[in-house]
Amino acid sequence: MAQNLRAPFQSGMVLGMGFNSYTQSTCLNTAVTIKTTVAPDKPAVPQQVTYNRKLVDKLSQVSSNLNVSGTLSIKAGMFTGSGGGSYVDETTFSDSDLNFLIQVNVKNEHAELGPPDETFNLLANTTPGNFSTIYGDTYIFDIEQGGVFQAVVSMKITDNSSKSDIEANAQIAFSGISGGVDATGKVSVAKENLNKSTDMTIFAFWEGGGQVKQAEAAWSIDELIAVGGRFPDLCAATPSKSFVILKQYIHLASFQQQVKSISPLSYEDASLYTAMLLDDFLQYKAIWKELNNTIQGIEKNTIEFDPVAGHNPDPSIENAFKPSLAAKGGLLDAKNDLLTQTTGISSVVDDIAANPNIIKTFTPDSPPRYMDPVRWHLRLPATRKSALPPPPAPTSLDNRITLRGKAAVLAALPNNQHDIFAQGTDGSLWHKLSTPGVTPQDAEVWEYQGDSIALHSSCSPVCASVSSMTPNTPPTRYCFVITSASKLYSKSTDAQGKWTALQPIPGMAADTVPFTGALAVVARSNRIDLVALGVNSTLYWTSTTINNSTTTSPAPTWTPFTPLPGSSIRGQPLLIPNGVDASLSLVAIDLDSGLETNSLPPPNAPNPNTWSGWQAKPPNTILIDELSAVWPGHPDPNWKTQIDIMAVGESGRRGWEYQLLNGRWRGDFGAADLGKQGCRGPVTVVSGGVGREEFFVVADSGALWQATWNRDAGTEAGNSWRSVAAGPFRAGLPVVVRKDDGEWVVYLVEQGGKLGRLVSSGGKFGAWERV
Repeated sequence: MAQNLRAPFQSGMVLGMGFNSYTQSTCLNTAVTIKTTVAPDKPAVPQQVTYNRKLVDKLSQVSSNLNVSGTLSIKAGMFTGSGGGSYVDETTFSDSDLNFLIQVNVKNEHAELGPPDETFNLLANTTPGNFSTIYGDTYIFDIEQGGVFQAVVSMKITDNSSKSDIEANAQIAFSGISGGVDATGKVSVAKENLNKSTDMTIFAFWEGGGQVKQAEAAWSIDELIAVGGRFPDLCAATPSKSFVILKQYIHLASFQQQVKSISPLSYEDASLYTAMLLDDFLQYKAIWKELNNTIQGIEKNTIEFDPVAGHNPDPSIENAFKPSLAAKGGLLDAKNDLLTQTTGISSVVDDIAANPNIIKTFTPDSPPRYMDPVRWHLRLPATRKSALPPPPAPTSLDNRITLRGKAAVLAALPNNQHDIFAQGTDGSLWHKLSTPGVTPQDAEVWEYQGDSIALHSSCSPVCASVSSMTPNTPPTRYCFVITSASKLYSKSTDAQGKWTALQPIPGMAADTVPFTGALAVVARSNRIDLVALGVNSTLYWTSTTINNSTTTSPAPTWTPFTPLPGSSIRGQPLLIPNGVDASLSLVAIDLDSGLETNSLPPPNAPNPNTWSGWQAKPPNTILIDELSAVWPGHPDPNWKTQIDIMAVGESGRRGWEYQLLNGRWRGDFGAADLGKQGCRGPVTVVSGGVGREEFFVVADSGALWQATWNRDAGTEAGNSWRSVAAGPFRAGLPVVVRKDDGEWVVYLVEQGGKLGRLVSSGGKFGAWERV
C-alpha cells in the first residue's frame, strides 16, 4: 500500500484522528498529535489542478475516482458516489450505451515552514485485539483545501452512430474543460455530433467553488465545459475541505518506538476486491428491479413464462427456479434468495474489515458467501410478452407509426410496387405496400407484423426476394430481423403472397451467438446469403437454396452459422453480388475504422461456400458505420467485375469512393473524392446504367443532396451536387429504388421519425410526400 492515501473529507475530521481506510470511518480523535507551521497566506493561491475524462462502464469506477470506498455503498444499500449520498441514477447509468466521467481536482497549496512534528499517542488499554477498533489502520495526516468537480454524462445513442464514434466525439468535446481555444473547430463539431446523435443525462457533484452555475441553468455540454474551465478560480476564491490525506502508522517513527507487538491491518488487496463486490452488489440491485417487474407483469398478464424455451434452456445450470410465481422454488422464492445474496455480500465486507487476509482464502472450492450475479441470473426462468392481440393497423393519416433509427427497408415488386418493412418506436415490426404515383397515399396502410416479438433496438429489417420457377407465380419474399433477445428471426410470403409469422430460422441451434442488430442479406438466383454481426465483433454467415418450383415447396434448409474470423467488425456489413459472374463480395468496417473485404465464388463454382478471407484497404479512417456499393457495369470486359463502394471519411466528413476489382482492392485507386463534405449520414450510390451512377446523402443541414456521375457526358459527382429536399432528415442511408421507367424513388426518415419519399419525373424530383 502506498504510504499516503486519500479519502473524502467529512465534518468533524481533524488532524491526527485515527481512521479506518477500508470502512472509511473515523476512530480516536487524538491518535496522533501533529504540530505544523504554515506560512502566511499570499494573495495568489498556488494550485495543483488535474483534469480527468474517460469512459466508464462500472459505477465502482465513479466512486473510486472520488476515493470513496465501495464498503459505504454496500452497507448503505445504494450507490454512494459522493461519499455522502448518491448523485448518479443507477438505472440510467446501466441503460445507457456510454457513460463518460469528467473530473476536475483542485488543491490549494499551503507552504509549510518545516516538516510537521508527529507523535503517536498510545492508550494504556491498547491490545492487538482492540487496536483496529480504537485507531483504525491510518491517521489523518493532512486536510486538502480546494475542491473537486465530477460529472457523469450518460448517453443513449439515437441514430446509427457507433459507440466508437460517440466515444471519440466525447473525448474531443470534453477536452474543453481544461481550457484553451478551439482553434480548429474540432470541439464544436464534436459537441454538435453528440447533441445530434445521443440523448444525454448529466449528473454533477462538486465540493468547493461555491455556486458553480446559476441554479436555473440546465446542465449541458457547454455548461460542463464552462464550469470545468472556471472551477479552479472558483476554488481559489471559495475553497472547501475536500479530501483528507491518510498515513499508515507503520511509517510513523514514534509508533515504531512505542508499539512493538501490534501490526495494524493492511487493506491494500482488500480495497481492490471490494470494488468487485460493489459491482456485484449493484448488479444484484438491477436484477432485483427486473425480477419485480417480471412478477408484476405476470400478475397483470402482460408477461408469461416462455413455454418454448422452458424454464431453463441450459441443463448444466443447477438449482434453476421454476416457471411459477408462488409455487415452491418459483419467482417469489427467487426474490427471497436474491435478498440472501445481497446480505451475503454485506457479510463479506464485514469479514474483510475484521480480517483483510480472508480474501486469500476465497477459491472456487471455498467461495465467498454469495453467488456470482451472472450465474444467479441464469437460474431465472425464461419469460416473454403475453401473446396479446396485435394493435389495430392505423392508416397513413393516423400518423401513429414513427420509425426507430434508420430508414425502412425495401424490396421491389412487379408493377413498381414496393415492400416496406420498418421498426417502429414501439419496438415492433411494421409493413406496408407502396406504389409511388399510382396508389393514393391515404390507401396505403401500415400493417402490424410484430407477432408480439420485440426487436433489437438497433435492428433495421433486411429483405430479399427470390423469383419463382413456376410461371405466373409471384416471387417469394423474405424479411429478417434481430429480436430483443439478440436472436435471428425471419418471415416470408406463402403461395398466396401472405406473410407468415416471425419465427427462428429453421435448423439454427438455440445457442447461436447473440447478435448486435446489424444484418445484411442478398439473393443470387435461387440462393440467399445472410451475414449478422455478433456481440464479439465477428461476422457470421449462413445461406440457403430456395426450391420454389411448386406451391408446396418445403421450407428452406439453412446452413449452420459460420464465423468469419480474422477481423473485428463494427457497424453495418454490406453484401454485393457481382452483376457478371454472381460472385459475392462482403465489405465491412473494422474496429480500426478501416475497410475490410471478403468474398465468395459464384454459386456454380467448385467450392461455392469457401470464403477468400479478409483483406484490408489501408489507410482508411471511416467515420459512419454504413456503406453502400454498386456494380456499375463497364463496356470494357476487363472491368466488368468492378464494384464501387461509398464511405464517409474523417476529413470534413467527406464522401469517398473505393473500388474492388475481381474481389481485390484496386491498387492504383486510392480513393476518389466525391466532392461532398459535411455528410450527416452515409452516401447511397445506385447504378443508372453502364457508365452512370447516382449519389444521395443527407448533409449537415438535414437536407437531401443528389449528384450524378456520367462517363459519356463527362459529368463528375463533385461538380453536380444539388439539394433536392430540405428535410430535415435523419442520418440514415437513403433507400433508392429505380422504377421500370428509369425514374427514381428515394425513401427517407424525417427527423421526427416519419417515413416519406421523393419521386423523380424527367430526371427532376417532385415534392416530398409522407408514406
